[in-house]
Amino acid sequence: MVLFFECFALTSITIPSTVTSISIGAFTFCYALSSITVDEGNTIYDSRNNCNAIIETATNTLVAGCANTEIPSGVTGIAEEAFSGCYNLTSITIGSGVTSIGNNAFSRCSNLVSVSIPEGVTSIGDYTFWGCGLTTITIPKNVTSIGVGLLSACNELTSVNVDEGNHVYDSRNNCNAIIETATNSLVAGCKRTYIPGTVTSIATEAFYYCSQLTSISIPESVTTIGDYAFRACGLTSFTFPESLTSISRGTLYNCSEMTSVILPSTVTSIYDFAFAFCYKLADVYCLAEDIPTTYSNAFIYSPISSATLHVPAASLEQYQTTAPWSGFGTIVGMTQDEIDAIEEVKASEATAETARYDIHGRQISTPQNQRSTYVKGINIIRHSNGTTRKVLVK
Repeated sequence: MVLFFECFALTSITIPSTVTSISIGAFTFCYALSSITVDEGNTIYDSRNNCNAIIETATNTLVAGCANTEIPSGVTGIAEEAFSGCYNLTSITIGSGVTSIGNNAFSRCSNLVSVSIPEGVTSIGDYTFWGCGLTTITIPKNVTSIGVGLLSACNELTSVNVDEGNHVYDSRNNCNAIIETATNSLVAGCKRTYIPGTVTSIATEAFYYCSQLTSISIPESVTTIGDYAFRACGLTSFTFPESLTSISRGTLYNCSEMTSVILPSTVTSIYDFAFAFCYKLADVYCLAEDIPTTYSNAFIYSPISSATLHVPAASLEQYQTTAPWSGFGTIVGMTQDEIDAIEEVKASEATAETARYDIHGRQISTPQNQRSTYVKGINIIRHSNGTTRKVLVK
């Protein structure tokens, strides 16, 4: 039981000397809380240096904070949900002694726009910055462990960087993402992410709730996409690469703006909720001649009864008689010429321009502002498959 959960009017609190246990997230959504004091007689917790926080004395772990918290230098850890739901927290400097940040430590701090993570941090938990107002974040060189959904719902985030000295993670080619170097797995991205051609997998919930991500190109190097990787994104269309054979659980779950999906000829299995709650889904192109093994709820709460399924003509009858594919309102067979045309479009998308730089390496355009900031001289163009080329702009 979390005793003070959603005590919106609570402005100050004093923890008496007799308290020996404090629950995780004890002050979540206590928006107005600005003063936290622990009685000096308490031997388990303290609020040293008038820090406006509760610190577990023996472990030097900050277990609860507020908008006015200043993290003392002796603190070594920030506990799970320590600042969760602290809407009035706008910036925080994490002390140099901190080595770990717990799950959901700053989740739902929607006005948190600035955070400084010290070099001593080695571990960052699950959903640590879920729903924060961050615009930029840098992962320091000593971080060796990053949890699931680190940057989920950070819809203002445009810049993601990993310190070049980090040997476990990187943000190669200025991709605005965090990639696990040894596995080439993209573990966290944002609305400005492009996926380099060296990435082989996209981790579970890597783009979870990135509602301002409206388009993204998946290179043919990607062989796996984790569960709920693009859940609740703002994507309007999605093309799976031929390198994929399996569509994971909830891949495009609740992508409410999604209108069309292209499934590759290589797909053999589609798991539960893969395309659930895609309320605007109108066209699905499945290029597989052999019907993929598909969970019955793969399209649940998506309007397939009014949507069109496009399949190879040779397999039309099979799709018409096999659930859940048979639930589509219209099922049409595609000729080989039509399939080839789709493949050509996929190939052009794989080499689409994702960003442009000047000769000094300064970024001068993104897919959102192409041409508006082109400069004369040599421009370096980066493509969605990770390749680059130089052009002369006169």
